[in-house]
Amino acid sequence: MHNETLYVTAVDIWDDEQVHVFASCDLENWESWFTFELPGYGIFNTSLTWAESQFVLMFEIGKPENEAGERFTAPHCLHYLDGYYFDFYLEAHDGYEMRGLCVQKT
Repeated sequence: MHNETLYVTAVDIWDDEQVHVFASCDLENWESWFTFELPGYGIFNTSLTWAESQFVLMFEIGKPENEAGERFTAPHCLHYLDGYYFDFYLEAHDGYEMRGLCVQKT
């Protein structure tokens, strides 16, 4: 939620190359628009946060393998507070574990 508007990000289909944004001020009427496309990439879960004066988007990829790697993590939940990004995610490691990462904005 930012300035009384809820923003939602999503891919068209699972493992797609395109990300879209949906926005609503009342949860009944929605606008949507194409955001970007990454040819050759398989995009899954997305997370959007407001960081001072801009939106920041994090997303999970499943391909290409040399970019995605072999470690499974999902779904991401990105937050921003006082100059730091906080990412909470699920990781496959001896079962599934909830983990977090904190990175200072540069």
